[in-house]
Amino acid sequence: MAIPLSNKAAAADWLAQFRPVELPIARKLVDALMMVSRDDFATAIYDEIELLYQQQLETTGPQPVALYAERPIRKVFGRIPAYFPDSRNGRATGAGVSPIKVEPRDQEVGSEAIVANMITSFCRYRPEAALSHPGPDDLRANKVRTIVLVTDFIGSGDRILRNLNSLGHVATLKSWRSGGFIKFAVIAYSGSKAGIDFVSRHHLQPSVRVIHGCPTIISEFKGAERADIERLCGRYPKGHRRRLGWGETGALMAFAHGIPNNVPALFHSSARGWKPLFRERSSVSLNDAFVDISAMENTMVRAVKLLTSKTTRDFLLDDDSARWVKSMIILAACQDGFRSDHDLSIRTFLPQREVAELCDKLIEVGWLDAGRKLTDVGRSELETLRKRRKRNPLFPIGNESFYYPTQLRVP
Repeated sequence: MAIPLSNKAAAADWLAQFRPVELPIARKLVDALMMVSRDDFATAIYDEIELLYQQQLETTGPQPVALYAERPIRKVFGRIPAYFPDSRNGRATGAGVSPIKVEPRDQEVGSEAIVANMITSFCRYRPEAALSHPGPDDLRANKVRTIVLVTDFIGSGDRILRNLNSLGHVATLKSWRSGGFIKFAVIAYSGSKAGIDFVSRHHLQPSVRVIHGCPTIISEFKGAERADIERLCGRYPKGHRRRLGWGETGALMAFAHGIPNNVPALFHSSARGWKPLFRERSSVSLNDAFVDISAMENTMVRAVKLLTSKTTRDFLLDDDSARWVKSMIILAACQDGFRSDHDLSIRTFLPQREVAELCDKLIEVGWLDAGRKLTDVGRSELETLRKRRKRNPLFPIGNESFYYPTQLRVP
Protein backbone atom coordinates (compact mmCIF):
# COMPACT_ATOMS: atom_id res chain seq x y z
CA MET A 1 0.00 0.00 0.00
CA ALA A 2 1.25 3.52 -0.72
CA ILE A 3 3.09 5.27 2.11
CA PRO A 4 0.96 8.12 3.56
CA LEU A 5 2.17 11.51 2.42
CA SER A 6 2.67 12.55 6.05
CA ASN A 7 5.34 9.82 6.35
CA LYS A 8 7.27 10.97 3.29
CA ALA A 9 10.58 12.73 3.87
CA ALA A 10 9.43 15.63 1.68
CA ALA A 11 6.66 16.44 4.19
CA ALA A 12 8.95 16.53 7.23
CA ASP A 13 9.87 20.24 7.03
CA TRP A 14 6.25 21.21 6.45
CA LEU A 15 5.00 19.20 9.42
CA ALA A 16 7.81 20.50 11.65
CA GLN A 17 6.23 23.97 11.56
CA PHE A 18 3.16 22.87 13.53
CA ARG A 19 2.94 22.74 17.29
CA PRO A 20 2.96 19.19 18.75
CA VAL A 21 -0.72 19.46 19.66
CA GLU A 22 -1.53 20.36 16.03
CA LEU A 23 0.45 17.55 14.40
CA PRO A 24 -2.28 14.86 14.44
CA ILE A 25 -4.77 17.09 12.62
CA ALA A 26 -2.09 18.36 10.19
CA ARG A 27 -1.26 14.75 9.32
CA LYS A 28 -4.92 13.96 8.71
CA LEU A 29 -5.22 16.98 6.43
CA VAL A 30 -2.21 16.17 4.27
CA ASP A 31 -3.12 12.49 4.06
CA ALA A 32 -6.58 13.45 2.78
CA LEU A 33 -5.06 14.86 -0.42
CA MET A 34 -6.09 12.90 -3.51
CA MET A 35 -2.77 12.31 -5.28
CA VAL A 36 -3.15 11.99 -9.05
CA SER A 37 -0.15 10.45 -10.78
CA ARG A 38 0.94 11.56 -14.22
CA ASP A 39 -0.07 8.22 -15.76
CA ASP A 40 -3.53 8.18 -14.18
CA PHE A 41 -4.12 11.78 -15.25
CA ALA A 42 -3.06 11.16 -18.85
CA THR A 43 -4.96 7.88 -19.16
CA ALA A 44 -8.18 9.41 -17.84
CA ILE A 45 -7.97 12.39 -20.22
CA TYR A 46 -7.15 10.15 -23.20
CA ASP A 47 -10.06 7.84 -22.40
CA GLU A 48 -12.47 10.78 -22.18
CA ILE A 49 -11.31 12.20 -25.52
CA GLU A 50 -11.68 8.78 -27.12
CA LEU A 51 -15.17 8.39 -25.67
CA LEU A 52 -16.23 11.80 -26.96
CA TYR A 53 -14.98 10.89 -30.43
CA GLN A 54 -16.78 7.53 -30.38
CA GLN A 55 -20.01 9.24 -29.34
CA GLN A 56 -19.61 11.73 -32.17
CA LEU A 57 -19.10 8.86 -34.63
CA GLU A 58 -22.60 7.64 -33.78
CA THR A 59 -24.22 11.02 -34.40
CA THR A 60 -22.35 13.18 -36.90
CA GLY A 61 -19.82 10.87 -38.52
CA PRO A 62 -16.04 10.33 -38.58
CA GLN A 63 -14.83 13.93 -38.47
CA PRO A 64 -12.01 14.54 -35.95
CA VAL A 65 -12.58 16.66 -32.87
CA ALA A 66 -10.45 19.77 -32.35
CA LEU A 67 -8.49 19.81 -29.08
CA TYR A 68 -7.17 22.95 -27.38
CA ALA A 69 -5.42 23.21 -24.03
CA GLU A 70 -6.95 25.83 -21.75
CA ARG A 71 -4.60 28.81 -21.78
CA PRO A 72 -4.35 32.22 -20.11
CA ILE A 73 -6.12 34.84 -22.21
CA ARG A 74 -5.52 38.49 -21.36
CA LYS A 75 -7.72 41.37 -22.34
CA VAL A 76 -6.53 43.70 -25.11
CA PHE A 77 -7.72 47.29 -24.69
CA GLY A 78 -10.23 46.03 -22.15
CA ARG A 79 -11.69 43.30 -24.36
CA ILE A 80 -11.24 39.53 -24.62
CA PRO A 81 -9.59 39.03 -28.05
CA ALA A 82 -10.86 36.59 -30.67
CA TYR A 83 -9.15 33.21 -30.36
CA PHE A 84 -7.53 33.38 -33.80
CA PRO A 85 -5.74 36.50 -35.09
CA ASP A 86 -7.92 38.95 -37.04
CA SER A 87 -10.98 36.71 -36.80
CA ARG A 88 -13.49 38.88 -34.92
CA ASN A 89 -15.00 40.04 -38.20
CA GLY A 90 -15.18 38.33 -41.58
CA ARG A 91 -13.97 34.92 -42.63
CA ALA A 92 -11.39 33.36 -40.30
CA THR A 93 -8.31 31.95 -42.04
CA GLY A 94 -4.79 30.88 -41.20
CA ALA A 95 -2.98 28.63 -38.77
CA GLY A 96 -3.84 27.92 -35.15
CA VAL A 97 -2.69 29.53 -31.93
CA SER A 98 1.00 29.56 -31.07
CA PRO A 99 2.31 26.61 -29.03
CA ILE A 100 2.42 26.81 -25.24
CA LYS A 101 5.93 26.71 -23.82
CA VAL A 102 6.68 24.57 -20.78
CA GLU A 103 7.89 26.55 -17.77
CA PRO A 104 8.25 24.13 -14.82
CA ARG A 105 8.73 26.91 -12.25
CA ASP A 106 5.61 28.78 -13.36
CA GLN A 107 2.54 26.74 -12.43
CA GLU A 108 0.32 29.24 -14.24
CA VAL A 109 1.94 28.12 -17.49
CA GLY A 110 3.17 24.67 -16.55
CA SER A 111 -0.17 22.87 -16.30
CA GLU A 112 -1.55 23.89 -19.68
CA ALA A 113 1.81 23.14 -21.32
CA ILE A 114 1.60 19.59 -19.98
CA VAL A 115 -2.00 19.29 -21.19
CA ALA A 116 -0.92 20.63 -24.60
CA ASN A 117 1.82 18.00 -24.83
CA MET A 118 -0.71 15.31 -23.94
CA ILE A 119 -2.98 16.56 -26.71
CA THR A 120 -0.09 16.36 -29.15
CA SER A 121 0.66 12.78 -28.12
CA PHE A 122 -2.97 11.72 -28.45
CA CYS A 123 -3.29 13.27 -31.90
CA ARG A 124 -0.14 11.52 -33.11
CA TYR A 125 -1.55 8.20 -31.89
CA ARG A 126 -5.11 8.84 -33.14
CA PRO A 127 -4.77 11.29 -36.07
CA GLU A 128 -8.17 10.30 -37.48
CA ALA A 129 -9.87 11.09 -34.15
CA ALA A 130 -8.45 14.46 -33.15
CA LEU A 131 -6.54 17.54 -34.28
CA SER A 132 -4.12 19.41 -32.02
CA HIS A 133 -4.79 23.17 -31.81
CA PRO A 134 -5.96 23.53 -35.43
CA GLY A 135 -6.45 26.94 -37.04
CA PRO A 136 -9.47 28.00 -39.11
CA ASP A 137 -8.08 26.45 -42.30
CA ASP A 138 -7.67 23.02 -40.70
CA LEU A 139 -11.06 23.23 -39.00
CA ARG A 140 -12.66 23.92 -42.36
CA ALA A 141 -10.67 21.32 -44.32
CA ASN A 142 -11.43 18.55 -41.81
CA LYS A 143 -15.08 19.54 -41.32
CA VAL A 144 -14.63 19.62 -37.54
CA ARG A 145 -17.92 19.40 -35.66
CA THR A 146 -16.72 19.60 -32.04
CA ILE A 147 -14.26 22.03 -30.44
CA VAL A 148 -12.89 20.80 -27.12
CA LEU A 149 -11.07 22.73 -24.40
CA VAL A 150 -8.96 20.44 -22.20
CA THR A 151 -7.78 21.26 -18.68
CA ASP A 152 -6.71 19.53 -15.50
CA PHE A 153 -8.96 21.40 -13.07
CA ILE A 154 -11.88 23.81 -13.22
CA GLY A 155 -11.48 26.11 -10.24
CA SER A 156 -13.55 29.28 -10.30
CA GLY A 157 -14.22 28.67 -14.00
CA ASP A 158 -12.96 32.14 -14.97
CA ARG A 159 -10.11 30.94 -17.21
CA ILE A 160 -12.23 28.41 -19.09
CA LEU A 161 -14.88 31.11 -19.56
CA ARG A 162 -12.27 33.44 -21.05
CA ASN A 163 -11.30 30.70 -23.50
CA LEU A 164 -14.95 30.10 -24.41
CA ASN A 165 -15.57 33.83 -24.80
CA SER A 166 -12.50 34.12 -27.00
CA LEU A 167 -13.71 31.27 -29.22
CA GLY A 168 -17.15 32.85 -29.30
CA HIS A 169 -15.67 36.08 -30.68
CA VAL A 170 -14.45 34.29 -33.82
CA ALA A 171 -17.00 35.34 -36.43
CA THR A 172 -16.69 32.11 -38.43
CA LEU A 173 -17.23 29.92 -35.37
CA LYS A 174 -20.18 32.05 -34.37
CA SER A 175 -21.69 31.51 -37.80
CA TRP A 176 -21.03 27.75 -37.76
CA ARG A 177 -22.59 27.40 -34.33
CA SER A 178 -25.73 29.35 -35.26
CA GLY A 179 -26.09 27.07 -38.27
CA GLY A 180 -25.79 23.97 -36.09
CA PHE A 181 -22.52 22.87 -37.71
CA ILE A 182 -20.33 22.99 -34.61
CA LYS A 183 -20.59 22.49 -30.85
CA PHE A 184 -18.29 23.00 -27.89
CA ALA A 185 -17.08 20.75 -25.07
CA VAL A 186 -14.83 21.03 -22.03
CA ILE A 187 -12.89 18.05 -20.65
CA ALA A 188 -11.47 18.38 -17.14
CA TYR A 189 -10.01 15.79 -14.82
CA SER A 190 -11.75 17.46 -11.89
CA GLY A 191 -13.06 20.75 -10.58
CA SER A 192 -15.06 22.60 -7.98
CA LYS A 193 -18.83 22.20 -8.19
CA ALA A 194 -19.32 25.98 -8.36
CA GLY A 195 -16.80 26.31 -11.21
CA ILE A 196 -18.30 23.41 -13.17
CA ASP A 197 -21.80 24.88 -12.84
CA PHE A 198 -20.48 28.31 -13.87
CA VAL A 199 -18.89 26.94 -17.05
CA SER A 200 -21.98 24.86 -17.88
CA ARG A 201 -24.08 28.03 -18.01
CA HIS A 202 -21.92 29.71 -20.67
CA HIS A 203 -23.87 30.94 -23.69
CA LEU A 204 -21.97 28.55 -26.01
CA GLN A 205 -23.65 25.74 -24.05
CA PRO A 206 -20.55 23.54 -23.79
CA SER A 207 -20.80 19.92 -22.77
CA VAL A 208 -18.73 19.86 -19.56
CA ARG A 209 -17.19 16.42 -19.04
CA VAL A 210 -15.56 16.04 -15.63
CA ILE A 211 -13.84 12.74 -14.87
CA HIS A 212 -13.46 12.91 -11.08
CA GLY A 213 -15.26 14.80 -8.37
CA CYS A 214 -12.89 16.84 -6.22
CA PRO A 215 -12.58 16.00 -2.50
CA THR A 216 -12.72 19.04 -0.23
CA ILE A 217 -12.43 19.73 3.48
CA ILE A 218 -16.23 19.72 3.64
CA SER A 219 -16.52 16.32 1.93
CA GLU A 220 -13.70 14.65 3.89
CA PHE A 221 -14.16 15.89 7.44
CA LYS A 222 -17.17 16.24 9.69
CA GLY A 223 -18.11 17.92 12.96
CA ALA A 224 -15.36 18.79 15.44
CA GLU A 225 -12.66 17.32 13.19
CA ARG A 226 -13.64 19.64 10.34
CA ALA A 227 -13.66 22.61 12.73
CA ASP A 228 -10.12 21.69 13.83
CA ILE A 229 -8.99 21.44 10.20
CA GLU A 230 -10.49 24.82 9.31
CA ARG A 231 -8.91 26.46 12.36
CA LEU A 232 -5.53 25.03 11.35
CA CYS A 233 -5.93 26.41 7.82
CA GLY A 234 -6.90 29.79 9.26
CA ARG A 235 -3.80 29.86 11.45
CA TYR A 236 -1.13 29.15 8.81
CA PRO A 237 0.30 31.08 7.12
CA LYS A 238 -0.69 33.91 9.41
CA GLY A 239 -3.02 36.51 7.93
CA HIS A 240 -3.50 34.86 4.52
CA ARG A 241 -6.60 36.24 2.78
CA ARG A 242 -7.62 32.95 1.13
CA ARG A 243 -7.03 30.44 3.89
CA LEU A 244 -9.00 27.67 2.12
CA GLY A 245 -7.75 28.53 -1.36
CA TRP A 246 -9.34 30.52 -4.17
CA GLY A 247 -13.07 30.80 -3.63
CA GLU A 248 -12.64 29.28 -0.15
CA THR A 249 -13.02 25.88 -1.87
CA GLY A 250 -10.73 23.88 0.41
CA ALA A 251 -9.91 21.47 -2.44
CA LEU A 252 -7.85 18.41 -1.53
CA MET A 253 -6.33 17.30 -4.83
CA ALA A 254 -2.75 17.28 -6.05
CA PHE A 255 -1.47 16.42 -9.53
CA ALA A 256 2.04 15.20 -10.28
CA HIS A 257 2.48 18.41 -12.31
CA GLY A 258 1.18 20.75 -9.58
CA ILE A 259 -1.79 21.69 -7.44
CA PRO A 260 -4.82 23.92 -8.17
CA ASN A 261 -5.04 27.32 -6.48
CA ASN A 262 -8.22 26.12 -4.73
CA VAL A 263 -6.32 24.07 -2.15
CA PRO A 264 -5.75 25.56 1.34
CA ALA A 265 -3.04 28.21 1.43
CA LEU A 266 -0.92 26.36 3.98
CA PHE A 267 -0.07 23.84 1.24
CA HIS A 268 1.37 26.36 -1.24
CA SER A 269 1.81 29.87 0.22
CA SER A 270 5.21 31.25 1.25
CA ALA A 271 3.71 34.25 3.06
CA ARG A 272 5.50 35.43 6.21
CA GLY A 273 8.24 32.84 5.89
CA TRP A 274 5.92 29.82 5.82
CA LYS A 275 7.51 26.72 4.23
CA PRO A 276 4.86 25.28 1.88
CA LEU A 277 4.59 21.65 0.90
CA PHE A 278 4.03 22.65 -2.75
CA ARG A 279 6.23 25.69 -3.32
CA GLU A 280 4.69 27.95 -5.99
CA ARG A 281 2.10 25.16 -6.40
CA SER A 282 4.75 22.88 -7.91
CA SER A 283 4.94 19.15 -7.09
CA VAL A 284 8.59 18.77 -8.15
CA SER A 285 9.86 18.20 -4.60
CA LEU A 286 7.23 15.50 -4.08
CA ASN A 287 7.84 13.43 -7.21
CA ASP A 288 8.37 10.24 -5.21
CA ALA A 289 4.96 10.67 -3.56
CA PHE A 290 3.28 10.14 -6.92
CA VAL A 291 5.37 7.18 -8.10
CA ASP A 292 3.45 4.51 -6.19
CA ILE A 293 0.05 6.18 -6.32
CA SER A 294 -2.48 4.72 -8.75
CA ALA A 295 -6.22 4.62 -9.23
CA MET A 296 -6.22 1.23 -7.49
CA GLU A 297 -4.33 2.66 -4.52
CA ASN A 298 -6.90 5.44 -4.25
CA THR A 299 -9.70 2.85 -4.29
CA MET A 300 -7.92 0.90 -1.57
CA VAL A 301 -7.64 4.00 0.61
CA ARG A 302 -11.36 4.56 0.20
CA ALA A 303 -12.13 0.93 1.02
CA VAL A 304 -10.12 1.22 4.23
CA LYS A 305 -11.95 4.39 5.19
CA LEU A 306 -15.51 3.44 4.25
CA LEU A 307 -15.45 -0.31 4.89
CA THR A 308 -13.07 -0.10 7.87
CA SER A 309 -10.75 -2.83 6.58
CA LYS A 310 -6.96 -2.88 6.76
CA THR A 311 -6.31 -5.98 4.65
CA THR A 312 -7.70 -5.02 1.24
CA ARG A 313 -4.65 -5.07 -1.00
CA ASP A 314 -4.77 -8.68 -2.25
CA PHE A 315 -8.50 -8.50 -2.73
CA LEU A 316 -8.30 -5.33 -4.78
CA LEU A 317 -5.72 -6.80 -7.13
CA ASP A 318 -8.40 -9.13 -8.54
CA ASP A 319 -10.64 -7.48 -11.15
CA ASP A 320 -13.87 -9.17 -10.09
CA SER A 321 -13.19 -8.55 -6.41
CA ALA A 322 -12.25 -4.94 -7.09
CA ARG A 323 -15.61 -4.45 -8.75
CA TRP A 324 -17.32 -5.80 -5.67
CA VAL A 325 -15.31 -3.61 -3.30
CA LYS A 326 -16.18 -0.57 -5.41
CA SER A 327 -19.84 -1.53 -5.21
CA MET A 328 -19.59 -1.84 -1.43
CA ILE A 329 -17.92 1.54 -0.95
CA ILE A 330 -20.61 3.12 -3.12
CA LEU A 331 -23.23 1.54 -0.84
CA ALA A 332 -21.35 2.91 2.17
CA ALA A 333 -21.23 6.38 0.63
CA CYS A 334 -24.95 6.24 -0.24
CA GLN A 335 -25.66 5.25 3.34
CA ASP A 336 -23.84 8.43 4.41
CA GLY A 337 -26.26 10.47 2.29
CA PHE A 338 -24.29 10.98 -0.93
CA ARG A 339 -26.45 10.67 -4.07
CA SER A 340 -25.14 12.36 -7.24
CA ASP A 341 -22.38 11.01 -9.51
CA HIS A 342 -20.30 14.07 -8.59
CA ASP A 343 -20.66 13.68 -4.82
CA LEU A 344 -20.19 9.90 -4.89
CA SER A 345 -17.05 10.35 -6.99
CA ILE A 346 -15.69 12.72 -4.35
CA ARG A 347 -16.52 10.31 -1.56
CA THR A 348 -15.18 7.15 -3.23
CA PHE A 349 -12.36 8.49 -5.46
CA LEU A 350 -13.98 6.62 -8.36
CA PRO A 351 -14.49 8.28 -11.78
CA GLN A 352 -17.97 9.69 -12.25
CA ARG A 353 -18.71 7.41 -15.20
CA GLU A 354 -17.80 4.31 -13.18
CA VAL A 355 -19.97 5.55 -10.32
CA ALA A 356 -22.94 5.89 -12.69
CA GLU A 357 -22.42 2.39 -14.14
CA LEU A 358 -22.10 0.74 -10.73
CA CYS A 359 -25.13 2.60 -9.35
CA ASP A 360 -27.20 1.33 -12.29
CA LYS A 361 -26.07 -2.21 -11.46
CA LEU A 362 -26.83 -1.76 -7.75
CA ILE A 363 -30.31 -0.50 -8.61
CA GLU A 364 -30.80 -3.44 -11.00
CA VAL A 365 -30.00 -5.99 -8.29
CA GLY A 366 -32.15 -4.16 -5.76
CA TRP A 367 -29.49 -2.88 -3.37
CA LEU A 368 -30.25 0.77 -4.16
CA ASP A 369 -33.61 2.27 -5.05
CA ALA A 370 -34.11 4.73 -7.92
CA GLY A 371 -33.18 7.61 -5.61
CA ARG A 372 -29.91 5.86 -4.70
CA LYS A 373 -30.99 5.11 -1.16
CA LEU A 374 -30.12 1.74 0.33
CA THR A 375 -32.87 -0.85 0.17
CA ASP A 376 -33.33 -3.36 3.00
CA VAL A 377 -31.33 -5.88 0.97
CA GLY A 378 -28.48 -3.45 0.33
CA ARG A 379 -28.41 -2.40 3.98
CA SER A 380 -28.32 -6.02 5.06
CA GLU A 381 -25.40 -6.79 2.70
CA LEU A 382 -23.40 -3.89 4.02
CA GLU A 383 -24.08 -4.77 7.65
CA THR A 384 -23.14 -8.41 7.02
CA LEU A 385 -19.83 -7.25 5.59
CA ARG A 386 -19.09 -5.12 8.65
CA LYS A 387 -20.13 -7.81 11.15
CA ARG A 388 -17.97 -10.39 9.36
CA ARG A 389 -14.91 -8.27 10.00
CA LYS A 390 -15.31 -8.79 13.74
CA ARG A 391 -14.95 -12.57 13.31
CA ASN A 392 -12.71 -13.07 10.25
CA PRO A 393 -10.40 -11.13 7.97
CA LEU A 394 -12.66 -9.11 5.71
CA PHE A 395 -10.71 -9.73 2.54
CA PRO A 396 -8.84 -12.81 1.31
CA ILE A 397 -5.12 -13.23 1.69
CA GLY A 398 -3.29 -15.01 -1.12
CA ASN A 399 -5.40 -17.89 -2.48
CA GLU A 400 -8.06 -17.89 0.26
CA SER A 401 -11.61 -17.80 -1.04
CA PHE A 402 -14.16 -15.19 -0.11
CA TYR A 403 -17.89 -14.78 -0.55
CA TYR A 404 -18.67 -12.78 -3.68
CA PRO A 405 -22.29 -11.70 -4.32
CA THR A 406 -23.63 -13.61 -7.32
CA GLN A 407 -25.94 -10.71 -8.20
CA LEU A 408 -22.95 -8.62 -9.19
CA ARG A 409 -21.19 -11.21 -11.30
CA VAL A 410 -20.66 -10.30 -14.94
CA PRO A 411 -21.56 -13.21 -17.26
